[in-house]
Amino acid sequence: MDGAPSLDHPLKINENLRIRLEEAEETLQAIRHGEVDALLVSGPEGAQVFTLQSAEQPYRILIEQMQEGAVTLSREGTVLYCNLRFAQMLKIPHERILASEVTKLVVPEQAQRFINLMHHGVDQSARAEITLQTGDGKEMPTYITMSPLPAEVEGCICMIVTDLTEQESMRRTQELIEALNIRLRRAMTETHHRVKNSLQIMSALVDMHVLDNDDFIPTQTIRELNRQVRVLATVHDVLTEQSKEENAADAVSSKLLLTKLLSMLQEIAAPRPLKYTIDDSSLFERQPIALALIVNELVLNALKHGQGNVNVTFCRHGETALLEVCDDGDGLPDGFDPSTEASTGMALIGNLVSWDLQGSISYQNRTDRKGTRVTVRFPLASGRDAASYGG
Repeated sequence: MDGAPSLDHPLKINENLRIRLEEAEETLQAIRHGEVDALLVSGPEGAQVFTLQSAEQPYRILIEQMQEGAVTLSREGTVLYCNLRFAQMLKIPHERILASEVTKLVVPEQAQRFINLMHHGVDQSARAEITLQTGDGKEMPTYITMSPLPAEVEGCICMIVTDLTEQESMRRTQELIEALNIRLRRAMTETHHRVKNSLQIMSALVDMHVLDNDDFIPTQTIRELNRQVRVLATVHDVLTEQSKEENAADAVSSKLLLTKLLSMLQEIAAPRPLKYTIDDSSLFERQPIALALIVNELVLNALKHGQGNVNVTFCRHGETALLEVCDDGDGLPDGFDPSTEASTGMALIGNLVSWDLQGSISYQNRTDRKGTRVTVRFPLASGRDAASYGG
């Protein structure tokens, strides 16, 4: 019986083969599940290490390289993962964001809105514009999309964050452009309206002079028309100057207008002193042109018929404007009635006061000293009712 073959040897071989097969199956199973990062393989040139790349690797690279922020959140709002872009957007170190509460990155006034968005993101896709706070204390407008992750990571939320800073800047720029366009259209309409009024006034002035002079117009009349055209040009200079300012297309500053006009008249008055005190008020519609022409006529009359100083005062009493022009001459004759005076200038003043300013005018001798005082009162129209004030 000593020469009979032993049964132990085949059994041991089978056992070794079974163990090696189990090891091979475990290795294959580990590779399939992504539990193996590299393989050590022996070959003619010695052992070599071969790293394994899973199918998820390209997606991981994509997430890290994308220009949007990618964040994984727990149901409670804890940051489980974020890509480097998200940290760069917020200007906060990557390690400080991990394991932090995401709501602390949201501006306080939008915290509840963000929480509601996150709660919706647990079960379904949800999106909203949310403002985040960066590490340097600035606010960053963003567009956030929340969506649930697959069942393997149940309860986790995927958050994609898009920086809207550039879009917000473009939107504000567009709003500014639209506002400027509206202002430009309004200014053009206002300019057209005032130019039309100016031309109508010039046409009326020419008609008045033609009626006063049957066959020819004297040189003095031409000079008066020239001065009146210069007055209108002064008004439009002021309009052009103020149109460059914000919200100034509808109103004209009385101080700017009359100071510019009286400075021009001061050259004509020399060497006679022309003194003035001007309060600032807003003039609308026909008021600037009418007031400028009235001041021009009254000052020229004072220079022509009066003596000494010419004083101009413009002030405001509540919603009423008061204009006074005084001289140091001999005063008005007894029984003076402006309605019976055959003067183109007097008729022009009366028409402008009653039609364009809807005001009143009075001619008096001064009581404090010799001379004449002409007083014009008219209501100051507001921007709201200016449209119904002028024509």
